[in-house]
Amino acid sequence: MGGFLQKQLVVISFFRIFRLPLIQKSNLSAAIRYGPPEVMQRIADGEEVDPSEYYLRNTPNFETASEKYDWLNRIVAVGVGRRLSDHAAYEVFQIL
Repeated sequence: MGGFLQKQLVVISFFRIFRLPLIQKSNLSAAIRYGPPEVMQRIADGEEVDPSEYYLRNTPNFETASEKYDWLNRIVAVGVGRRLSDHAAYEVFQIL
């Protein structure tokens, strides 16, 4: 991903971001998950599948009134994800 990514923001389950007290809102503008039908079925069955077998990306956006996290209001980010048995987890990166 080279020079397009400035820094990794968080390595956290995306759904846990909703529980951070200073972030009022965190939405996915778009999300894409695809792979071979047999891999997608294994994911649907709750199996933890190696992320190299499928593609999972999203574009989260954030809204906060916290001065500490105000910078999140002004960034473009992309998440690279994996599906675990009970939730999705993403590494979220700021785009320059």
